[in-house]
Amino acid sequence: MRVLISAILILLLFGCAGKSVEQSSPTPEPTQNLSNDTYMNQPSCMKYCSNQTNDCNGSWSASGNYPNCNCKLVCKEKENISEPVSNQSYQPASDDRSPSEILTDALKKISDDFYSDHQGSFNQKTYSWELSPPPNDGSLSYSSYGDVKFTNKTIKSIQNSGFILFTEKESSTETIYGVAVFYDKTTILDDLSTYDVSYSPVPISKILHKCATYTKDYNIDSNDKWSVTYYFKCNSISDKE
Repeated sequence: MRVLISAILILLLFGCAGKSVEQSSPTPEPTQNLSNDTYMNQPSCMKYCSNQTNDCNGSWSASGNYPNCNCKLVCKEKENISEPVSNQSYQPASDDRSPSEILTDALKKISDDFYSDHQGSFNQKTYSWELSPPPNDGSLSYSSYGDVKFTNKTIKSIQNSGFILFTEKESSTETIYGVAVFYDKTTILDDLSTYDVSYSPVPISKILHKCATYTKDYNIDSNDKWSVTYYFKCNSISDKE
């Protein structure tokens, strides 16, 4: 009998203990998925910013959480592309000056324009070359179109060319402006953004580097003969070896 009573007490004791443990650890309720339920229908900051006004064809940079978004528009800069001067809309001026006279006037214009735009003291040296046919006496004292080359190419219609070297006295900074006259309407220079100009005849024997045309003049004489004058600026000058 004592054994039976002890067994019953032990069973009651373990049963109560198990029930106590089960009540102290209730099954947790499932948590709510805020990411899906709360924000599923709300736009992202990038989507929000992309729908804003874009005045410069740029791209949006977005940060933060909707609706507290920080939108920044990064505009695209226009590329600075060097292009040759257009030759599509020229109007020739009636002009009976010779190529030599055109060159003289062009070099004077370069000098006048330079000093109107620059202050200071400069040394100025002018170089010029002119086409001359072979003389009848058989001497070799003449010049041909091959004496002047543009990026190692000759232009048969060239009549003359020249340039002025301006050197600032204090800093020795050099500035070079040049001109070339052709009996033509267009030349290969119209298709070049930059070019070198080399002069073979003594005493010039110089190379002008990275020249670019900045304006052109078109003329037509009384015999309907066209000429085009190119004005160019160059980055540097060196002696021709």
